[in-house]
Amino acid sequence: NSFTTVIPRVKYVWDNTKWSFMHPVDGSRFYIKYRTSPGINKESLTFYSATFDGRKYFPLFNGVSMAGRLFGGFNWGPDAQKFRLGGIPWFFSSDLNRNYSLEISARELYFSEYVMPVRGALISNKLGHNVFLANVELRLPFLIYYFPAIKYLGQINGVIFTDFGVAWDNTYPKFWDKCSWESSAIANNDECAGYVSSTGWLMSYGFGPRFIFLGFPWQLDFAWQYNPYRGTISDRKWFLSIGLDF
Repeated sequence: NSFTTVIPRVKYVWDNTKWSFMHPVDGSRFYIKYRTSPGINKESLTFYSATFDGRKYFPLFNGVSMAGRLFGGFNWGPDAQKFRLGGIPWFFSSDLNRNYSLEISARELYFSEYVMPVRGALISNKLGHNVFLANVELRLPFLIYYFPAIKYLGQINGVIFTDFGVAWDNTYPKFWDKCSWESSAIANNDECAGYVSSTGWLMSYGFGPRFIFLGFPWQLDFAWQYNPYRGTISDRKWFLSIGLDF
């Protein structure tokens, strides 16, 4: 089935950050975005979306800095789309699958909003009409100066990070609720009967180097997913991707 839709959007951005190498080290920036699909005909989608992204950077000493990010979003309307929380867009990884859910419709593929990063989790691990994500990083200069022995890498930096977020529909998942941290169907568990397992919380932590190779900014992350309710830690995962830190 084919359909036609128009999605106008408006976005306000404020930015006074100061950059060093591959990431900001001082200042702050944020944006507020609103988009809508007004439903131009019977086959069109009708939905509304509002998102906020705020970031703050704190220089500490000798190139060391802290970075924090808060993201929130809300979708509503007759054809409200899902936020897809989790993962990062990696090139190579220890994970065999890129997405938590391998079945996705064309509408979901093109109109859903992917909320990242939650390193250590699969892409689209949690789904919901509403979403919140927080990221905190300590950024460290591992090797500041250029040495001939590493002429293809140049400067190497690193990060220590933690990511946590939640996606939900009508009912907000409580942080200390056991069922909020389940990541798969749990129909046989009477305690969580009726719970929608695609919603809920995600949390992870880890570290990784940042470097330039062949002109591209590379990120190598080693991450562990953490369940604070059970007190359990997943096996280590690694992800190699191209991009700049938030």
